[in-house]
Amino acid sequence: MTQYLLDEILKYTKSKNSLPFYKNAIKTLGPGVVEGELGELKYQIRTGDVDHPAKYFNKLLQVQLKKHGKDTKETIPENTYRELTQQNLFGNLMPANIPAGSIPDKRKMIQPYFRGQIPFPTFIGQEFFATSKNKKTSDTVIYKTETKDGKKVEVTLIRGKSRPRDKAVGIPTVYHGKLFVALIKAWTDKGSQVLEHKDGTVVCFVRVPARELADYLGWKKFGGSQLEQLNTTLRELKSYPYYYRLEELDLDLKGFGFYLLGDVRIIDAGKGKTAETIFEVLFSTTVSKQLDERKAITKTDGLITIRNEIAWKLRLYLEPRLLSIPDDVYSINLQKLIEELQLPKSSKHQYKSQRKQLISKAVEELNDSETVDGRIIKLKLTLNKDKSDYKLIAFLEVPKQEYLEV
Repeated sequence: MTQYLLDEILKYTKSKNSLPFYKNAIKTLGPGVVEGELGELKYQIRTGDVDHPAKYFNKLLQVQLKKHGKDTKETIPENTYRELTQQNLFGNLMPANIPAGSIPDKRKMIQPYFRGQIPFPTFIGQEFFATSKNKKTSDTVIYKTETKDGKKVEVTLIRGKSRPRDKAVGIPTVYHGKLFVALIKAWTDKGSQVLEHKDGTVVCFVRVPARELADYLGWKKFGGSQLEQLNTTLRELKSYPYYYRLEELDLDLKGFGFYLLGDVRIIDAGKGKTAETIFEVLFSTTVSKQLDERKAITKTDGLITIRNEIAWKLRLYLEPRLLSIPDDVYSINLQKLIEELQLPKSSKHQYKSQRKQLISKAVEELNDSETVDGRIIKLKLTLNKDKSDYKLIAFLEVPKQEYLEV
């Protein structure tokens, strides 16, 4: 049980009388399940389908409590999902060829995510997205991860090309990354729908009004310029590719190119005052397979609204490391961190004071933010003993267990 989760529940239910019930539900079901049902409540409130939030939420929890103890399947993604081996990892990321003329069946996931969740594919790291200061149309970075067999993976990732010798077309930025996360959230909100072809290939898809997508992104206003901005960014995200140089791993694997999105369709619906633009977005077969097989880590809504670009990349960098070392501290020198985040090279990075200034804004925004299970991310910058550089210290803090009545 966490104070954060109880605060969030009361924010929407306004029912302090139900506090004992909420505490028992969290203790019995675990914070992940309760968080998921809270996401469902938020979705229904947003769509205007709930008149009595407390009654609706309590009913959701009662249904879950009735299931408790029975043979029910897990509905929350693992916090630190990893493929067993490198062959498994890259074999499952290879794009699938959809048979020509294939008419897929529409279905929901066998184990759909809770509405309101953001299941972020674990194979996607901060390396996938550049900051806006990177003006290149293609570059090469090192993708790093780890498999369950304990082996660390380092492989060249080409951003902006589907093949090494192809023409460079553009690199997804943090801005594209936020839109990608918002699309995943919209997908879970709308029932985690999947198209399945006869050969077993799956494609996850979502239909979302442009105005609603802008709401997910936290935009305070929406008009013609914002619509065009969404059009442009979706078109870019669809067309900006990646390529893995797998030959260098000495695993008898061939490299391949892939995308994050498949097709994007723009639908103009209604007329006059009821006119609206709807985006129908198909995720790539690479991403769809990961989502459908629940190879994801649940993220909070905050990942969409982080303002500082370095903070966004730092969040993706730190979270899996912190979750894999519970009750421990992660530290890294800023010079090394800048290399790890693969920020554009700058003469300003050579001075420790400027490195501190660069990272401090990201630390300020991320400090005291929460993971999906309610733990608090604690960050601070401190000077090394030899005074050669500053280092970032990060750890997860469990909030106080008792909720205090006001």
